[in-house]
Amino acid sequence: MVGRTELDGQQALELSETGHGPDVIEPLPVLLWVNAHTYLPTRLIAGAASTGLTVEEFRYLPPTAANLALLRVPIPPGYPQR
Repeated sequence: MVGRTELDGQQALELSETGHGPDVIEPLPVLLWVNAHTYLPTRLIAGAASTGLTVEEFRYLPPTAANLALLRVPIPPGYPQR
């Protein structure tokens, strides 16, 4: 963890990848910001200016009843429901 900051008006945690070898997800360096309350990713910056930089911004739909309904998976007939 690099530290805490504010990103797009949200409290965020800034993380940096420190691994080497086959477990490395992206070319180093990698910086990832996650929402400090939900831990959902908000921004990812990977690579270096000399080798190519990747910037990803993450956006989410608001948690309205209609959007949350899209997450419900129908259970087929005959399968037990708990």
